Amino acid sequence: MKLVLLTTCDNSIDANLIRTKLEHEGIPCFLNNENFTNLMPHYYNLLGSGVRVMISDELLDQAKEIIQLPDGRLKCPNCNSKNISNKAKPILERLKIIFIGIFLVAPVGNLITNFKCEDCQTEFKQ
Repeated sequence: MKLVLLTTCDNSIDANLIRTKLEHEGIPCFLNNENFTNLMPHYYNLLGSGVRVMISDELLDQAKEIIQLPDGRLKCPNCNSKNISNKAKPILERLKIIFIGIFLVAPVGNLITNFKCEDCQTEFKQ
């Protein structure tokens, strides 16, 4: 049995709701990174955080049907185009912001979820 990632949630409440729904349907699942995400919510999706819902690879399609995940394709809020690129900051810039945040004891927020529509050039967050 190989575990695969079903989805990543930004808080443990959403992840536990998904886990409860899946286990009610007879699909065992596991939560990963729950404690780190609860302790450091400002670091969601930075350095691989976020509560990950892990399930068996044989049950992936059945689990996606049960929780009705979206197709994963982002749409531009301006023109509804699916031609989206990730506009993440370069790694050196992210590390610089992280170190400044550590020295100032301030949360740095999410540095990854910035996107840009290639059709209308609109920049937006997820």
